[in-house]
Amino acid sequence: MFPVQCCSLRPDGSKEAERLYRRLQAEPNRHSLLKAHLTRERLDSHKKIKTKFGGTLAHCIRSGCLNTDSPVGIYASDPDAYKTFCDLFLPIIKDYHEVNEVNHSSKDFGAKSIIQEIFELDNDRIESTRVSVARSLEGLPFPPLLTLEKREKLENMSKAALRELRGELMGAYFSLATLTPVMTKRLDRRNLLFTNNDRFLEAAGAYKQWPDARGIYCNENKTFVAWVNESDHLRLISQAPGGDLKKAYLKLVNGVKQLENNGLRFVWKENLGDTSQRLRNEILMWLIVPQASLDPWPKAHSEYLINKYDS
Repeated sequence: MFPVQCCSLRPDGSKEAERLYRRLQAEPNRHSLLKAHLTRERLDSHKKIKTKFGGTLAHCIRSGCLNTDSPVGIYASDPDAYKTFCDLFLPIIKDYHEVNEVNHSSKDFGAKSIIQEIFELDNDRIESTRVSVARSLEGLPFPPLLTLEKREKLENMSKAALRELRGELMGAYFSLATLTPVMTKRLDRRNLLFTNNDRFLEAAGAYKQWPDARGIYCNENKTFVAWVNESDHLRLISQAPGGDLKKAYLKLVNGVKQLENNGLRFVWKENLGDTSQRLRNEILMWLIVPQASLDPWPKAHSEYLINKYDS
């Protein structure tokens, strides 16, 4: 892991937005959601506006304009950006999720009857199942606007809450800046290490002050992990062996609720739900694929797996 020198925005966000817009339009063969929805009219009506955190349109569109191959291309500068620039964010969110309305349900982890229906995939080729969500702390902007002082405040608040976790979630916090080679290798082997090698996030300002005020919390058996100040304020990860999705999900819910009880207040926006720099929740499964090391891998194998597991 090496320090990344992120380019800072010019003081005049309006001129920067114009420059970025011209660069985006100069790529006629690129098709991102940002390019589809960032019209001249929207640019002119938003380029001089700032959020209450000081975020500008330029902060939000920077990554997508510098990386025109990005399929989406927009990152919120702070929680208020979704409202301030809603004329741009909402159409993109609708397109991305293929919905006509953005109307997130109330803050609910699911009724017991629904949770009971979460099934375990009984397949000996599923090695593990992971569920992860992002959470943002109230009162703080997202990475493009985080100073080192604010980033350290975020880390300290998160560490205090994480160290109060109880039961199977009890664990230890490791600072990214002082991570030992042994621990680095151990986390990397389990796909639990985060790095600074994503050019889209780099352009969005996610790696400022790297690796300061960043860290990883792990419970004893590494099945509950929290990434602090990666690109989101908090990325919470829950794992279970095999295809036990229900176990992974319930452990994640337990973690979120304990952190809230320990004093963390997460950003919640009506119709959007829990918000972060990028709206992303994940369910991942690691599969044991026979003959995957063959080069080239037979096309028939790929078609079989796609037809069997594609929903």
